[in-house]
Amino acid sequence: MTLGLLAASWVRRWETRVYVLLAAVFIVAMVGFSRLYLGVHYLSDVLAGYALGAFWATLAITAGMVLDRSLPSRSSTPEAHGMTDHSHPNDGEVAPTPSGDSATGHTHSGGKVFSPKRAGVLDDERRLLHLSEDDLRRLLALRGDEDVADLGSGTGFYANRVAGWTSGSVYAVELQAEMQDLHRRKGAPANVELVLADADQLPLPVGSIDRALSVNTFHEAHGAEGLRRLAAALRPGGLFVIVDWRRAGDALEQGPPLEHRLSTDEVRSLLEPWFEVVSEDVVSTPFFAVVARKR
Repeated sequence: MTLGLLAASWVRRWETRVYVLLAAVFIVAMVGFSRLYLGVHYLSDVLAGYALGAFWATLAITAGMVLDRSLPSRSSTPEAHGMTDHSHPNDGEVAPTPSGDSATGHTHSGGKVFSPKRAGVLDDERRLLHLSEDDLRRLLALRGDEDVADLGSGTGFYANRVAGWTSGSVYAVELQAEMQDLHRRKGAPANVELVLADADQLPLPVGSIDRALSVNTFHEAHGAEGLRRLAAALRPGGLFVIVDWRRAGDALEQGPPLEHRLSTDEVRSLLEPWFEVVSEDVVSTPFFAVVARKR
């Protein structure tokens, strides 16, 4: 069962993961049945073996998850800012902590967070006026079977849409448990997996995704450690799609103050040396888009 769980974590398509886990359960069941059929063990022996095996599988997987999440990161250093922070003065209430960097307007991991009281704006259909489904599909350039990570997914506004365009897994990475609770209550497609984590400490395995998406989060999301981990999680040739607030006077009606925004040149510089920018675009008055390929 442990081997089945480990194998499932490396499989790209969620349907195949179900088959892998079912196969593991079938093998476990048949081993126990064979002991009874051959008359070499009592039923109590088999049940005890199942209990011990379940305990070991749980212990092994839990230990692996704890060790993976406890890997050292540089999120506490001045140059490493949280990747999933999607708050700013015009988007809702925020709760600053002493870890915030007042000189840059950015915050470190665990700094500003979006107020759950204002989470309704994240599901406002008017967001599609500035980043439409057609534009997002064009930027992601999906064939239909890719695994995608939505960094700072909030309540799943775009993650749930992306899930309908691919048969692969869509990892909705979100820092706040409250947002994920709202996402669950709203309902998520079967191929969406909720990942509670700061994307600067991205827990996805190496080579596990084909696309990464950051909508309105990258202006708070340029930690070197986070970008390194993201590049590691992407498969060769994988794409990182960034959509964020334009640093231009005509785009200031919405979003954060000008000094909190990044130009495309700054984005290009921050993505080095892990990514190569392949396209830049203005998708609407408020938003620019940058598509970068893993080197």
